[in-house]
Amino acid sequence: MEETFQCACSEIRTALDTDACVIWRGLRDAVCGCLETAGALQRQGQKGRLKYLAFSMMQHALWMDRLELRIDALDDSFYLDTAEASAQYRADFLQDRFRRDMECLYPESVNLGSNI
Repeated sequence: MEETFQCACSEIRTALDTDACVIWRGLRDAVCGCLETAGALQRQGQKGRLKYLAFSMMQHALWMDRLELRIDALDDSFYLDTAEASAQYRADFLQDRFRRDMECLYPESVNLGSNI
């Protein structure tokens, strides 16, 4: 397991070193889109002053075979906002590594589940 983790870290570091501009541009565009939506909702009086920018992994990533992050701009109401300002970012540079990690971890999770 340790060797798999070290290999993953090395591959991700290499991807960040070689494709940093493309990766950060995509993430920046997603965050900007989320904030632009939030700004439009604020101008319409549907969203208060922003307090949080939340990043979460989409649960469908395993079934859709793509790693996506959801980005939410939240005000004081947190997740009870009546108006949604969100965006998705597909972390393509992590996808192959993510898939291999899942393939490695799945048999171990099945074994762990049968031992409980």
